[in-house]
Amino acid sequence: MTTASKGYTLVEMMIVLMILGIITSVTLVSFQPLASAKKAEQFLQQLESDIHYLQQLALSTGTSATIRFHFASNSYELRQYTEPVVRRDYDQSIIIDPGISTSEITYLPTGNIRNPRTIHIYIDNHVYRMVFLLGKGRFYIEQVS
Repeated sequence: MTTASKGYTLVEMMIVLMILGIITSVTLVSFQPLASAKKAEQFLQQLESDIHYLQQLALSTGTSATIRFHFASNSYELRQYTEPVVRRDYDQSIIIDPGISTSEITYLPTGNIRNPRTIHIYIDNHVYRMVFLLGKGRFYIEQVS
């Protein structure tokens, strides 16, 4: 008497599920550095865009415009006069170090920066330097390590 087998045994199903679980866990672990790098890139791009917007705001309205960092609440805001124009929160793993200078950067109505400076930004294990140059309000961001 022969019987035809139509299906999988419990052991076969457990082996397949175990293999799928291992493949999934390896894939998820490999995406962690990618997510971290994307978070840093997104934050730096947004900050750079906001600073360009701040400079344009000062130029177009003929008044000073300021970006103020709030380290305790992990946020920054763009201000004109005493009114906030834009407020952005950033991740707690991002640390902004203005050095010995204040936590404000002000653009004059001419588009120039009031006080040139260097600000260090720490994101995970990477250090970035944001340098504001004297004259014309230009700045750049570079990765230090």
